[in-house]
Amino acid sequence: MDLQNNSDVETALQRVGELLDADGHAYAIVILGGAALNLLGIVQRPTTDVDILAFVRSGRLDRTGERPLPRPSRPRARE
Repeated sequence: MDLQNNSDVETALQRVGELLDADGHAYAIVILGGAALNLLGIVQRPTTDVDILAFVRSGRLDRTGERPLPRPSRPRARE
């Protein structure tokens, strides 16, 4: 998926949130890189991914190096 601007990034993150919610997961996602800069309005350039640094679940930080995206949603994350 080519993410052309902050609206595309926001839509992609909303879709991931909907998938997680449908599977009963509630997370805040900490992102960085080009997608994060687009969302903040610092840059407006295409990107092909969203770099996830960490998840926050129930007020606790889960670093992505320790835990991958929740299993039920991983196969659908590229939709």
